[in-house]
Formats: sequence, C-alpha cells, structure tokens
Amino acid sequence: MADVLEIDVASALAEFESQADSTWPSWDFCLLYEALPYAPITLSAPSAEAAALTMSQLVDKLNRMAAQMGFPPQFSWASGVCPPGGR
Repeated sequence: MADVLEIDVASALAEFESQADSTWPSWDFCLLYEALPYAPITLSAPSAEAAALTMSQLVDKLNRMAAQMGFPPQFSWASGVCPPGGR
C-alpha cells in the first residue's frame, strides 16, 4: 500500500460533469480528505442543491476508490473555496 492517497479526482469528476449544461452557474466546493483540503472543485449545476447532490455522489465514489486502495474512506466536502494548506 502507498503511504499517500493519490486519486485522479479530475477523472472521477468527469463522469458527473459530462451531464453539465454550459449555461448553468458554477459552484465552488472544497474536497476534503481526513478533514484537510484535498482539491478545489468547481461544479456546474442548475441549483445549489443539485451541486451539493453531485458532490455527495462524487465523495461516495472517491470513498469507494480509497477503500479499494486500502485507505480509510475519509473523503468529505465543504461548500466554498479550499483554505490554504492541506495535502
């Protein structure tokens, strides 16, 4: 097992973003791993609720991927931009 979790978030996100409409507003989120900033995410969605649902689905997928790689499934998200620091 590797010492540091490295997951291609962009590829995982692409599955969800492929359904986005270019006229939808953008929503900023901070993807967290073990409560620390892991990656900034900007989603296009028709509403804040839809963007939050997409982030929850993305986190579920990333947690499954982490577990398959032998890491704790500790992904979560927060709305807004990521603070400095993290991994």
